[in-house]
Amino acid sequence: MRLLDYTMQLADYVESNKQRLIERWKQYAQKRLSLNLDESKLLNELPHLLDELVEALRSPSEDWRPSGVAARHARQRMSIGIDIGSLIKEIALVGETVVELAESDAERFETAEIALLLRGVSEAAAASASAYADMRNREAAQQAAQHFAFIAHEVRTPLQNARLAANLLASGPTTAFDEGREQLDRSLTRLSDLVDDALLGARLYAEPTLRVQPVEVRELIETAVGEASPRAQTRGVAIRTDVREFSIEADPKLIVSAVTNLLINAVDSCRNGRRIDVRARLAGDRAVIEVEDECGGIPEDLVPRLFQPFAQADDRPRSHKRGFGLGLMIVKQAAESHGGSVNFVNRPGVGCCFVLDLPRRRPDG
Repeated sequence: MRLLDYTMQLADYVESNKQRLIERWKQYAQKRLSLNLDESKLLNELPHLLDELVEALRSPSEDWRPSGVAARHARQRMSIGIDIGSLIKEIALVGETVVELAESDAERFETAEIALLLRGVSEAAAASASAYADMRNREAAQQAAQHFAFIAHEVRTPLQNARLAANLLASGPTTAFDEGREQLDRSLTRLSDLVDDALLGARLYAEPTLRVQPVEVRELIETAVGEASPRAQTRGVAIRTDVREFSIEADPKLIVSAVTNLLINAVDSCRNGRRIDVRARLAGDRAVIEVEDECGGIPEDLVPRLFQPFAQADDRPRSHKRGFGLGLMIVKQAAESHGGSVNFVNRPGVGCCFVLDLPRRRPDG
C-alpha cells in the first residue's frame, strides 16, 4: 500500500509538470543529442509517451507494457533518418529529464518509484528499438527484392540483344556480320557493367576493410575517364579534365568506380554534342572531385530518391526515363566508406554537378 501511495505522488508530479518536462526535454534533445528539428517533428509522440509513463506509475504491474506510442515514434524517427542509437538515447533522456526536474524542484521520491519510472522508460526504449529493427529488416528485404527484380529486368534486354546478334552473325552477309558483332559487343559490355556494379555494391554493403594506399588523384581520374570514354565517344559526348597534382589516401578501386559511375551517368544523360567537365582540387585537408554535365538537369521527382538504388524519373515515358541503377548508390557508399560525402547541384534546363568530398588523409593514418 505504501508503494502505491508513493507511486501516485510521482505519477501526479509527471502529470502536473508535463509541459515543463516537454520544454526541458526539448532543450536537452537539441543540446545533448543535436536533434535540430522543427518542434512538431522533434516532439512527435513525446507527450503521449509521458502519458504512458503516468499510466505505468499508477499501475505498477510486472505485466505493464507500452502501447503503440513507442512504435509510432520509431517509425517517424526512421522516416526522417534518425538512427536507432539516437532513438534509444532520446527515450532514455525522458527518464533523466523527470529526475533532473524533480531535483531542481527539491522533490523527493522513494527509490521504488524511480525504479518504476526507469522500468517504464526502458520498456518504451525496448519497444521503440524493436519496432525500428523490424522496419529496417523489412526495408532491407524489400530493397533486396527490388535489386533482384531490377537486375533480372536489366539483364533480360542485353541477353535478348545478344541472341539477336548471334542470329545476325549466323546469317552470313558481311553487313549483317558487322552489325551483329557490334550489337553483341554492346550487349556483353552492358552485362559486364551490371555484374560489376552488383558485385561492388555487395562488397560496399558488407562494409569491408578498405584497401587504402597513397594514390595520385590524376591517375584515378585518368583511369575513370578511360573507362567511360568508349561510351562517351559512341554518344558524341566530350569529356574534359582539369585536375590538380596531389595525392590522397584511399582505396583506388572504389574511388575509380565512384568517378566512373558519375561519368557514365553523365554520358547516358547527355545528348550528342554535349560536354562533361571533370575537376579535382584540394580544399584544405579535403579532396574535391567534381563531375559537371549538360544533361538539362535532374527531374524534380527524382531528386529526393537520387541515391537510392534503381531510382528513375516518374514523369517520362519508359523509353526516355532517366535512371541511375546501382551507380549513385555505389558512389555514395564509396564516399562514405572513406569518411567523405557526395552532393550535387541541380540546374534545371542546364545540367548538374556531382561533388565528391573526401578526406585527404585517413583519420587513422
